[in-house]
Amino acid sequence: MAVFRVERNTGYTVMSNHHLRNKELSLKAKGLLSQMLSLPENWDFTLAGLSYINREKIDAIREAIRELERAGYIVRSRERDEKGRLRGADYVIYEQPQQPMDIEPEVEKSGTRKPSNNPQIEFCNVSFRYPNAEQYVLKDCSFTIEPQEKIGLIGLNGAGKSTIIKLMFRFYDPEKGCIRLDGVDLKEYDIYAVRKVFGVLFQDYVKYCLPLREIIALSDFDERFNEEKLKKACDISGVSAIIKDWENGFDSVLGRFYADNGKDLSGGQWQLVGLARAYFKDSKYMILDEPSAALDPISEDRIFEQLYHLSEGKSSVTISHRLSNTTLADKILVIGDGHIIEQGSHFELMKQNGKYAELFHLQASRYV
Repeated sequence: MAVFRVERNTGYTVMSNHHLRNKELSLKAKGLLSQMLSLPENWDFTLAGLSYINREKIDAIREAIRELERAGYIVRSRERDEKGRLRGADYVIYEQPQQPMDIEPEVEKSGTRKPSNNPQIEFCNVSFRYPNAEQYVLKDCSFTIEPQEKIGLIGLNGAGKSTIIKLMFRFYDPEKGCIRLDGVDLKEYDIYAVRKVFGVLFQDYVKYCLPLREIIALSDFDERFNEEKLKKACDISGVSAIIKDWENGFDSVLGRFYADNGKDLSGGQWQLVGLARAYFKDSKYMILDEPSAALDPISEDRIFEQLYHLSEGKSSVTISHRLSNTTLADKILVIGDGHIIEQGSHFELMKQNGKYAELFHLQASRYV
């Protein structure tokens, strides 16, 4: 069995997740390299030491190794180089300069300001349509989210709820109007510093076939061996009930794409894992986009009760089609025709007897 070495601190730029954006690599090659790079510094290992490898899949893994070698991510050598690396390993994975990708970013310029941990967010007459689209998703949309405010964001499919979140993260810029953090244009802030403010779960979350520990810690990877923090995130999200009888606990591999002994999860259980990842970051600002779409009613009720309890002193934005989940919000924003058509607390909106009240009564009638 081939021996591998992960070389760290060699004066190279950290490879990080650069390989995940390389369209030339297959999914299996990316997964194998991700697992290798998650190992401790200057670590020798064989394929047998990776939890998801077994004899039945060794041919596929060898092909992935050859692919990584051709792409230059791993180096074959049994000899030292002039810097003393390699020391007898068959393959070495070392930190290397990142090559520029042929990808045009949606947002080309980033400012230098650093945001506060719990900023005021203001949309000022924002209009936006996706690239190559004719129809505007948002049209002259304005609203304000105050620090420590709990927001419920509701509207019909395609109303622009998730688009608002993407604009907050500067995945895109508005075509008209502007977005402000604490009164300052979002474009003046460091884009990556802004994204670090939020703990987020998108409705199109990814099912990573990796050890549970790493999946949850992707939101704060340096803390992946913090057992107490992992346990807290799992307790809050409900993942602890799923893994309580698992022999390998946090080190259990999820999914069977790489491991025949990987744990199969239902759609609702995968969503709880995604919630655990959002909670693990322990952010002052939580954003949950349809966090209970795949959950049973009991799990859903517990999740939202936990959400509002744990967000004391924090801000949160929750997108949900189930209006019963937003009744505890400080303010509910109702989106229609690309802008905010109603806003207020649950009781205020019910008294207005407008669109929100209509939708709420419609959903409530199904349970009578």
